Amino acid sequence: MLSSVFMATSSIQRIRELRDASIPKDSLLGNLLPDSSVLNYSATQLVTKLAQGQLIAQQVIKAYLKRAEFLEKEALDRAKYLDEEFKKRGGRVGPLHGLLISLKDMVTMKERRIISGWIKWIDRIAEDDTLIVKILYEADAIFYVRTTEPQSLMHLECSGPIYDTTLNTYYKRNNIFF
Repeated sequence: MLSSVFMATSSIQRIRELRDASIPKDSLLGNLLPDSSVLNYSATQLVTKLAQGQLIAQQVIKAYLKRAEFLEKEALDRAKYLDEEFKKRGGRVGPLHGLLISLKDMVTMKERRIISGWIKWIDRIAEDDTLIVKILYEADAIFYVRTTEPQSLMHLECSGPIYDTTLNTYYKRNNIFF
């Protein structure tokens, strides 16, 4: 019994270290406030401004990565590609050109962990992208972060044994109605 508790604890510690290592060190204490004008646009406004060349995908992704920063390299590489294609073609590539998408941990992405809040699944790695990931990628969306969820999505709040409790940034402890 004690050895299984130790294994679970070390697995949790390992996954937290992997998460923390994915956050670029220069982003931790840099400009803590992202470009708020970019963050205030709706998805429709973002797609329109990207399609018209008023914003570039790299500018948008950098503003959002200051909030999450987990898929930074992939997101920035994708944004760079889309910006280059925009210049070559003189317009957007796909219908979701540069739109940022966050995914819950349960949505499988090739070569990424599929934990779904279960300690036992810490070492499960997806062999392929799920269909929704493929469809969104083909439409030229950018995946910038994967977010935690309660174990098996079976709770009303987001808490679990791996990442503890996750709160919405607008959550106020004294206001149960957010």
